This record gives sequence, C-alpha cells and structure tokens, in this order.
Amino acid sequence: MKTIGLLGGMSWESTTTYYKEINRRVRQVQCGLHSARCVVFSFDFAEIEELQLDHNTSNQLQSIECFFANYDAAAKLRLAGAEAVVFCTNTMHFVSHGIERASQLPLIHIVDPTAEHVLKERCYSGYIDFSKRAMTHLSITAAGFKSVGLLGTGFTMEKDFYRSRLADKFGLRVIVPDEEGRATVHSIIYTELANGIISET
Repeated sequence: MKTIGLLGGMSWESTTTYYKEINRRVRQVQCGLHSARCVVFSFDFAEIEELQLDHNTSNQLQSIECFFANYDAAAKLRLAGAEAVVFCTNTMHFVSHGIERASQLPLIHIVDPTAEHVLKERCYSGYIDFSKRAMTHLSITAAGFKSVGLLGTGFTMEKDFYRSRLADKFGLRVIVPDEEGRATVHSIIYTELANGIISET
C-alpha cells in the first residue's frame, strides 16, 4: 500500500471527510482492520481566507502562491513518506502545478476523478460501457455529456483553473450560477460548510 499525503485544513471539515472516505475505501477493499497509510499537513484556514479577501486578483494569486511556497508543505509530506499528494479542497487546486513541482510527487487533481465519476455514473445507467478507467475526450462526449454544473467558492467558480481543465481535458462546457447565485453559494460554504453546518436547505 502506498502512502498518500493530504494537504488539509481548508477547512478542516473537508479534511476529515477526505480522511474518513479514504480509510473507508481501504477497509472496503482490503477488509478487516486495514486503514490507509497517510500523512497530513493541516493549514490554518483563517490565514488563507485573509489572503482571499484581497480584491486585486493578481495580488491575491501571488500572495496565496507565496503562502504555500513559504510553508513548503508538500515537500514536508514527501519527507514524511508520502508518495502522492492530494488537496483536500477544490479552491487551492489553482496552485497544483507549483505544489507538484516543489514536492516532486504526483498530485491527484480533483478534476480528474470528478470527471471519471461522472462518466462511471453514466455507464452504470446503461448508456455505454467503457473499459475501467478510460477518461478521454471522446469517451465522455460519447457518453452524452457536453455540459456540467460547477458549484464551489467564488474563487473556484470565477477563476479558470477548474473550468479549463474540464474543458481542455474532457471536452466539457462548464456552467456556473449568475453573480447573485455565486455569492450565495460562496457564503454558504464559508459560513456553514466550513463550520460543519449542513442544513436541508
């Protein structure tokens, strides 16, 4: 079993979900008392949130990139034995290339398994049967998917790092809410989900 490195704390609520689901899957596959080999580097999310409040986009991006570079967290995960890295959050994937370079480890990008899951769900519905992990532009479009909806922080919905990967790698058109809708979703994530509050509405 390989050791996975988790970059967490953004917020820690999502990190616990990743940790639980990874271990649940390991137990499901290997049975018994098996659990995942993983190491975690947890950031103080309040520091990152403060950087995101800068309305100057270029300053904002540069500040967050410098923040991650200063901590050198992924490299620390490698030194702790990690053989691959995962961001336990959508938003911070915009620095994924830098993290991968700095750590010299493969980074499992959240967009790829997301698209794979969409494809697999379609296959299970009986529309088309592809081999196990085929994730090509042709396979997804052949399954009938041309557009996907994206919900996340304002940063995730408005910047290009998530949408462009879905479009360039999987040929998908990405739809996000209007400005008011994006503000509502962003507020729910920061005031509720990041604090462990999940309501029916």
